Amino acid sequence: MVIQRWQSVMLFLAMVCMAIVMYLPFGYVLDSTSSDSWTPLMPIDRPVLLIVEALTALLLLIDIFLFKNLKLQTNVLLICMLLIVASDSSVVIMTMGNNTVFAVGSSLVLIAAFVLCVMARIFIRSDKRKLSESNRLR
Repeated sequence: MVIQRWQSVMLFLAMVCMAIVMYLPFGYVLDSTSSDSWTPLMPIDRPVLLIVEALTALLLLIDIFLFKNLKLQTNVLLICMLLIVASDSSVVIMTMGNNTVFAVGSSLVLIAAFVLCVMARIFIRSDKRKLSESNRLR
């Protein structure tokens, strides 16, 4: 029996997605001084959003190395998934202003990170099942 650590690959890709989101604008605001100028809304301008995204990326990085304790890895992954949903919903709420245009790119990357976390959870569950089957055979 070979246990494949595909969840590590999925967690790494989700961490890369969260790192990319920290540098993407999540919306554009029409400047009040000129009608043709749009200012990007960056996560660095919103420190709470930046901290949540950086914390999620850090937790995903830590979660890669928790493969020996699958229960703890699952719990940390669930926290990361909750933080991704909170980050995406706060981005949507912040862009619901009057002169704001919603940028789809950052939201799509957040959704991709969430899907990668779901896939990692599926692989963790598969590893748990394989380990329980091998322990039963002993």
